[in-house]
Amino acid sequence: MSRKRVSDTDAFIGARIRSRRLDRNLSQTELAEPLGITFQQIQKYENGVNRVSGSRLIDIARLLKTTPAFLLGSGDAKEDELSKLTALPGAITMLKAFAKIQSPDIRARVIRLFEAMGQD
Repeated sequence: MSRKRVSDTDAFIGARIRSRRLDRNLSQTELAEPLGITFQQIQKYENGVNRVSGSRLIDIARLLKTTPAFLLGSGDAKEDELSKLTALPGAITMLKAFAKIQSPDIRARVIRLFEAMGQD
């Protein structure tokens, strides 16, 4: 039995859904229920395993208080890369915490720490 390949486009759209859902502080269940689907289906959308239909994309955008265009991406490579990064687990939480740091010196130290940790 062969596994279905996840397309880059489906993974990208799923990452945008996840990022926006986390930004709105919604669980997968809270997004799924008004759509009449399970949280597992939301997981599949977010992982790019299942493709999101046009009508479902519009419904998801409405619930996430954004536009379908936002979920599809801008076509701008830098913006799209940022969307992929913010979709990583913990990224939004980390950014919110980082934004609360008042000291420029401490912010610089945190950046150096994360850069050092990423060099493994």
